[in-house]
Amino acid sequence: MNGLIFLALLYLLSNVFSSRNPEALVIVEKPEQSEQKDLGKERQRREKKRSKEQLARTQPTDVTLEEAHSELSQNILTDLEDVISSKNPEALVIVEKPEQSEQKDLGKERQRREKKRSKEQLARTQPTDITFEEVHSKLSQNILTDLQKKEAWKRYRGKCVQWTGRLVHLDENESGEIEIGYKHLSSTITYDVHIIAPADMKARFLPLKKGSWYQYEGRLKSYGHLIGGIRLEYGCR
Repeated sequence: MNGLIFLALLYLLSNVFSSRNPEALVIVEKPEQSEQKDLGKERQRREKKRSKEQLARTQPTDVTLEEAHSELSQNILTDLEDVISSKNPEALVIVEKPEQSEQKDLGKERQRREKKRSKEQLARTQPTDITFEEVHSKLSQNILTDLQKKEAWKRYRGKCVQWTGRLVHLDENESGEIEIGYKHLSSTITYDVHIIAPADMKARFLPLKKGSWYQYEGRLKSYGHLIGGIRLEYGCR
C-alpha cells in the first residue's frame, strides 16, 4: 500500500515539472516564519531611522542665533497668552532665581541701613532737650570727684544742644577763629559756655552786641572747672 502512495506522489511531481509552469509549484510559509520576517523588517527600519536621527544631531544646522531666539520668544509669548486666556491667575507662577532673591534681600537690607543712618544723622543735627541747668547742676557738685564728673560727662558728650545765653565775650584768636563766651549764671565772673567758630563765620558775629541775649547751638565737647566750664563745637551740622 505504501509503495502505491509513493509511486502516485512521484507521478504528480513529474507532471508539475514537466508542465514547465513555475506558478504550479507553491511553497507555503508557516505563519510563525512570516511574523519573524515582518519583525526583522520593522527592526531594520527602526535602526535605520535611529541612525539618521543620530547623524542629524551631530551635523550643524543652518538655524541662526536670531532665528532660535525669535522662536523661543514666540513660544514664551504663546505660553503666556494661553495662561492669561485661561482666566486662572493661579496658573501664572513667577519663580525667582536664588540669586535674584538674594539680591532682593540685600537691596532691602541696604535700604534699611541707609534709612537707619539717615535717622541717626538727622538725630545728631537736631537739638536735644538737654538744658544748661541740667549739665551745670550735674557737674558742679562739690561732692563729686573729678573721676565721677568725667564719667557723668560721657552721657552728654557729643550731644547737640540749643541754649540761650548773654554774650559777654567775642574776639578773634591768633588762628583767625572766632571765640564766643555766653553767660548763664549771674554769679559767674567770666562766662559759662565757650564756643570757637570757624573764621569764615566772622561776618555773622560782627553785628552782635555785648550784654545781649542770643540763642545759639552747638555740640557738647568738653567740661572744665576754669574759665568757660562747658565747651561747645559750633553748630550741629
